[in-house]
Amino acid sequence: MGNANRFAAETAVFSTLDLALIGPAETCPLCQKNPPILKYHIGSAAVRQQGRLCLTCACQLLNEIATREIGHWMTR
Repeated sequence: MGNANRFAAETAVFSTLDLALIGPAETCPLCQKNPPILKYHIGSAAVRQQGRLCLTCACQLLNEIATREIGHWMTR
């Protein structure tokens, strides 16, 4: 029970957007190529990020989070 308090909860929530809400010239803020069709909220209670991404960048972000989490568990 004491160990449970050492870890901060981190969440990643992705949701689709209605394509009618995306402007014709709007692009993903990361790659500047694809339309940002996914809205995301990510982080812990202390640090939170949110925005809109394309599918490719959202997958890369999720992969980075998973890799970072695995790295934390491997060093323990």
